[in-house]
Amino acid sequence: MNADAADYNAVKKIYDRMLFQIRVAVGTTSGGELFFRGRVNPPNKPKHISEMGAPVAERVTGYQRCNAPHQPLFYCSSRRITALLECRVKPGDNVCLGQWIGQDRLPVNKVLDTQEGIESADSLTDLECVFYAHLDTVFTRRIHYTFSNDYIFSAAASEVLTSNFAPGEFNIRDDGRIGIRYPSIFDLKSSYNTAFPPKFALERIELLHLMELRVDACEANEITASVLDTAVEFDDGAIHWTGNNTCLPAPRRQDGSVMFIRKGEKWRLATTADLTMPQAQSETLLKSLLTE
Repeated sequence: MNADAADYNAVKKIYDRMLFQIRVAVGTTSGGELFFRGRVNPPNKPKHISEMGAPVAERVTGYQRCNAPHQPLFYCSSRRITALLECRVKPGDNVCLGQWIGQDRLPVNKVLDTQEGIESADSLTDLECVFYAHLDTVFTRRIHYTFSNDYIFSAAASEVLTSNFAPGEFNIRDDGRIGIRYPSIFDLKSSYNTAFPPKFALERIELLHLMELRVDACEANEITASVLDTAVEFDDGAIHWTGNNTCLPAPRRQDGSVMFIRKGEKWRLATTADLTMPQAQSETLLKSLLTE
């Protein structure tokens, strides 16, 4: 099918038919799973969480990996470095990089998750082998931004795979919407991305930490950056920048969990400022955070 001439609604109907007698793996994220999302070269320093969320529909003019024009999604990655790579940052870029956490276990379609997907369940049928191979192909192709129409197939598949689910099980709410987890083309072996509907993300994912970074160097899949500012408090959605470039997230515990501290009546993410970590140790931590 010619992507430039294809009708989006017609492609969605094709995927609807393809899913007949095909099993898809729907599950939930882990309770403490973190999500990372970047915004490159914003015109002004963000003042509200909404500026770090999904873009407004008017700004989404073309197809993207999981969405059609004017249908924005909240894209996020499992690692900071992956979020930066997905943004295609380059030296000199100013990036606001957020660390988010689900407020509960979030429903996601794991049909593309090689670790938790249907592949690990019963043996696949011939139809499922063909369908999963097709999905793997359309979701892992590198597509230049000037050919965004080629995303029409993964976008249509994503909408079908994240809509019209029965409420109740897997923490699915009345709108029947879920997220979708898919491989990162920049790190197929150790990273993945997740896309959530904007309203879903706004209500069910919480911003814990925000860093303003300046990208210093990019080489292959390695990025070095300098911290310009940080934020850890977001009362009523307002971003309270600290003016402290060493206020980094505290290192994770051995079990992978994050540390929280109680401030007044609220809990917030523990940072190096709370641990009175020396400057040199903070700089070392930043390098590890960008590869975490």
